[in-house]
Amino acid sequence: MNSAREREVYRWLGGLVSHAGLWPRLVVANGVLTGLIIMGQALLLAHIIQQVVMEGVGVDRLSFPLVGFALLVLMRAGLIFLRDFTAFKAGAAIRVEVRKQLLERFRELGPVGLRRRSAGAWTTTVLEQVEKLHDFYAHYQPQMKIAVFIPTLIFLAAASQDWIVALVFAVTAPLVPVFMILVGRKAAQASQQNFNALARMGGHFLDRLQGLGTLKLFNQAEAEGVAVSRAADRFRQHTMKVLRLAFLSSAVLEFFTALSIALTAVYLGLSYLGHINFGAASEMTLFTGLFLLLLAPEFYQPLRDLGSFYHARAEAIGAGDAILEVLELSNDDQEEAETEARSSYPVQWQGARWVLAKDLTVYSTNTGAKLLDNISFEIYPGQKVAVVGASGAGKTTLVETLLGFHEFGGLLEFDGRDAERLQPENWRRGLTWIGQNPLLIQGTVRENVTLGRPELDDHAVHSALVWSQAWEFVERLPQGIDTPLQEEGSSLSVGQAQRIALARAMAHKQDEPPAGLFIMDEPTASLDRYSEARVHQALRKLTRQSTVFMVTHRFDLLDDVDTILVMDHGRIVEQGTLATLKQDSVIFNRLLAEWEGEQA
Repeated sequence: MNSAREREVYRWLGGLVSHAGLWPRLVVANGVLTGLIIMGQALLLAHIIQQVVMEGVGVDRLSFPLVGFALLVLMRAGLIFLRDFTAFKAGAAIRVEVRKQLLERFRELGPVGLRRRSAGAWTTTVLEQVEKLHDFYAHYQPQMKIAVFIPTLIFLAAASQDWIVALVFAVTAPLVPVFMILVGRKAAQASQQNFNALARMGGHFLDRLQGLGTLKLFNQAEAEGVAVSRAADRFRQHTMKVLRLAFLSSAVLEFFTALSIALTAVYLGLSYLGHINFGAASEMTLFTGLFLLLLAPEFYQPLRDLGSFYHARAEAIGAGDAILEVLELSNDDQEEAETEARSSYPVQWQGARWVLAKDLTVYSTNTGAKLLDNISFEIYPGQKVAVVGASGAGKTTLVETLLGFHEFGGLLEFDGRDAERLQPENWRRGLTWIGQNPLLIQGTVRENVTLGRPELDDHAVHSALVWSQAWEFVERLPQGIDTPLQEEGSSLSVGQAQRIALARAMAHKQDEPPAGLFIMDEPTASLDRYSEARVHQALRKLTRQSTVFMVTHRFDLLDDVDTILVMDHGRIVEQGTLATLKQDSVIFNRLLAEWEGEQA
């Protein structure tokens, strides 16, 4: 990472502090109070020893200083606890904000943008790399301010007693941050390499884990296990390099701190022996020497803490670079200019949607190849349209384009509004997508239906479940709509999970119409005959108030479809009713024959 990029990342990290509220300031205030208490402890301890050793005062006459010292010890312990608490809160607030930004970026990228990297790489960014930001905000940034306040206070206190000791502090203090920076730069580079190795290993491992069945089928499990082991070993080597630099940094800081304290101790010893008789503001007493000697390690302690936390800065810059790279994806000047040109006014979609595509062309962002070539079709409000075609014909690309995840050429309109001039949130308002793999979260039936829409009441949930044919099994569950479901719907059959997902799509408030356009990608895939019939029955109801656009391989679902689009190699080669296509279409009849052969 070059210095310009490092400064950019550091500015971005600094800008996130505002999202932590008052917590970072409380950490700093706590640290300053702790420093004042430390000075008070040194003062009382030096006074007590001076009274007992030099003046022969009995312990019974020192009850007030002893009680004060004990109270300061308790206060210091309490402040240490509060500092850890406030530091955790500061780091946690930042991590929540960064994860919100990442998830919002994932939403904007959509499925097309997310294909640029493996699922493991995205997971590593959201989990591991965001966690690496915690110590930067919880410890390093507050410690930078504490390392200014406390040494300054101790320097002034030392200068009031002996200017030689204060001079030693002033001369040796800069050595600690200088060597900390020199070692820290190397640590930042090593940390960045470590993050890259972790992302590669995470993506490699997750991809192989997801394809474990296929690997075993082709007897490649052992070979891929070796590859994962090599990736893990590379990550181990990078991790050990980071740790080696961290230990080197600690050793350098401890050396200069010990040297500085030793200089102070030597000076005080020579003063007591009478070899040095200048520097002290008054006579060098036991109280003065003890007070200064007790302050010496505390003067360097904030700088030592800053040095020990400096690796957090290196880790945060490395992680921040990876996170910022994700947040900057597809965020070039051209896209920003196009976004500004789009309508930002809210669009009120009413009822079933009308969709018009004319000479619609889509290019691959990676290879530049045509994914869709001059596609034209028109869907009238309330129609049910099906798209069929062989694998790779472009059906999924067409769906993703209608959802707003592809840049396109040509014309695409919704209810007469040019899609290119609509903001994504306006584009997708009143539009619902249902995929072939229903996504259920670990939560109740109600939470899965109202996902992201807490304003939906029980009546809306119940109506959606009845409409999607899901109520017939939900009402038999132990707690009805409040029955907990396992993640990914493992406690339900595939058909039941699909009907819950369909209910989520259909759910709407009582005073609002349902979505005007339903886009479905194989909604009955992997269903048994009974579940397929129930889902198909639910889909028939949609065309009463909504337009339905459905991708399917199931030709037995085409009986009540108004229009069928036949795709081949990124083009719509034929379109019409089922009867018309059976009579005139060569490609459609070939696909139909292949499907009937599979069913036989």
